[in-house]
Amino acid sequence: MNWEVNNPSQIKELKLVGIAPDGSISSSLKRYPLVNGNLPADLQPYCLQAASLICQNVPTDASKPGDYTFKLVVVPQQASDQEITKNTEVIKIIPQKPTIRSFQVDGQDVAQNPKLIYEIGPGQEPIKVTISWQVEGAEGTKVELLPAPGEVKLKDELRFPLGKSSSSETLTLKVTNRSGEQVEKTVVIQTVEVKSPPRPTSANAEKSTEGTSGSPGSPATTPPPTPSDPTRLSPIELPPRP
Repeated sequence: MNWEVNNPSQIKELKLVGIAPDGSISSSLKRYPLVNGNLPADLQPYCLQAASLICQNVPTDASKPGDYTFKLVVVPQQASDQEITKNTEVIKIIPQKPTIRSFQVDGQDVAQNPKLIYEIGPGQEPIKVTISWQVEGAEGTKVELLPAPGEVKLKDELRFPLGKSSSSETLTLKVTNRSGEQVEKTVVIQTVEVKSPPRPTSANAEKSTEGTSGSPGSPATTPPPTPSDPTRLSPIELPPRP
């Protein structure tokens, strides 16, 4: 709050209070007595006293969103003098705009990885991923993880099961403040079913072994030579002489 009051030597006390639209006190009463013309310690960092008392950026305890009217009351040294009252115009305090500090899937930031793909093999147990988030917002901020589980805490994590077959799931973290302002982040999690390669059939097995003989790893056999004269044996075919 800022104010300027003339003739500060005639001031006994200053009073500052916040008033709600219905007339109730929305900010607690603050009292600043001036003893022998000296400023109280609470005002010294914000005020300069000379021919007039000039104060700037005096803090209040008004922090919740809403409409406020502040009233400054000047209590004079002379009891016979009337108090001087001055009201501000309506001051609107709006909620802080919410911020999504973090939204992750298995430690991966969705801002960097908006689509994640998981492979699922035959007979594999269902995969569960860890969804975590952290939101910064004022009182009354609503956080939702959609489509499920719905409303959640500002900071938390949960285990999310994926489907056993190929599928796609879109998760949205939606944040809304009391003024209706919204921010959100979305991630797509896709599962892909990976099938095992087919086993070879008996026909394929026979085809793969066609043209081979002997046991695996045995050397190949050489057919015997054909004699040039069928009526005579080749030398290597003659029986040993006695």
